[in-house]
Amino acid sequence: MRALGFALWALAALASSPSRAETPTFHADSGRRIAVNAMEYPWSAIGRLNTGGKGFCTGVLIAESAVLTAAHCLYDSRSNRLWSAAEIHFVAGYQREQFLIHSPVARITLADDFAIAGQPAITPSSADWAIVQLRQPIGRQAGYLGLEWLDREALARMQRQKAIFLQAGYRGDWPHAITVDLDCAIRSFVSESSSVAHDCQAVRGDSGSPLLAIVGGDIRIVGLVSMLSESKRLAMNGGNGIAWGVAVATSALRDARARPAASQALEKAGARWGAGHPPMAGGPAAALPLTTIRLLLQGQGHALALGDSGNDQAGLGAAIRSFQQAHGLSPTGQPSLDLLGPLIGAARPGRGVN
Repeated sequence: MRALGFALWALAALASSPSRAETPTFHADSGRRIAVNAMEYPWSAIGRLNTGGKGFCTGVLIAESAVLTAAHCLYDSRSNRLWSAAEIHFVAGYQREQFLIHSPVARITLADDFAIAGQPAITPSSADWAIVQLRQPIGRQAGYLGLEWLDREALARMQRQKAIFLQAGYRGDWPHAITVDLDCAIRSFVSESSSVAHDCQAVRGDSGSPLLAIVGGDIRIVGLVSMLSESKRLAMNGGNGIAWGVAVATSALRDARARPAASQALEKAGARWGAGHPPMAGGPAAALPLTTIRLLLQGQGHALALGDSGNDQAGLGAAIRSFQQAHGLSPTGQPSLDLLGPLIGAARPGRGVN
C-alpha cells in the first residue's frame, strides 16, 4: 500500500480556535462519544496546547514534564512558521475554563524528517509528532500515560485479545471539555507500518490527541491523531467512502535508527513504555474516573441508589456489583481502572464485554 501524505498547511488550519461555547454536562452522546471529567485520571493526563492565543490542539502527558502532540499543531499557517516555545501553554485537566494544572513550554523536539518547505508542504504522517518539554513537572499532579508498542504484529495480538481502542481530546465544537470516542477501531496499517488508519470521530481540535488501547486493566497510548477523519476520505476498504483518519503509530517513535530524535527525546523526557502513572495523592486530580464509571453504569441501566446522607458510595458499590454479576465478573463492588474496560466494552454499540 502506498504511503499516505498530507498537506501541512491544510492540516495546520484544522487546529481549532478557542471559543466561549457552553461546555456540555457529562452525558452519553448517541451511545458512542461521551464528555468526561477532565480532573479524573486517565483523562487528567490529556490537555490543551494553546498556541499564540489563536488556537489549540490536544496533547497528552507522557512523563512528569513532557507532552506528546502532533507537529502540525505547532505550525502557524498565517505566518508560515512554527510557534516558538514561549508562545505555547499546556493545560491539563482543563474543563469549563478552569486552569488548575498548567505550565508554559520550555522547548520542542520535532521529528528529523518533519519539514516546512512552503505551501503546500507534504510530509509523511509518521513524521507528524512533537515532544513538548514543559517548564513545570505537572505530570505529578495530573498523572501521565504510558506508551505501548504498536506495529502490525502487536495490532494483530491486541485484536485477538479484543482490546478496546479509544480516542480522547478537545473537539473544536466542545472546546472546554474532554470527549471520548468509545467505539474506535484501527482499520489497517499504512505508510510502512508507521501510521494506522482509524475510524475514530476525531475532528478539529482533536489533532495531537492520543489513540488509546485498553487491554486488561491498563490504558496506554498506541497512536497520535494526525490526519483527521473530516479532512480526507481515504480510498480504502474497497473505496466505500468511509471517513477514516490517520494516526502516528508508537512504533514510529521508538525506531532509534530511522528516527533518533524521537528515541532520544523520549528517553530524555522520562517517557514510560508500559503502565502510566496516576496523579499524586492529595493533588487536584482524582486517581479514578468515578464520573465516567457512574455515567456508564447509569447508561446501561444500573441505577445508583443515594443514601439518606446524599453520599452515593453505597449505591455506587451496588451498581458496580450489579454490572459485574450481569457480565460474569467477580462482584467486588469496587471502582477501579480495571472496571473501565468492561464498562466501555458493554457500552459499545453491537459489542459486548471483552
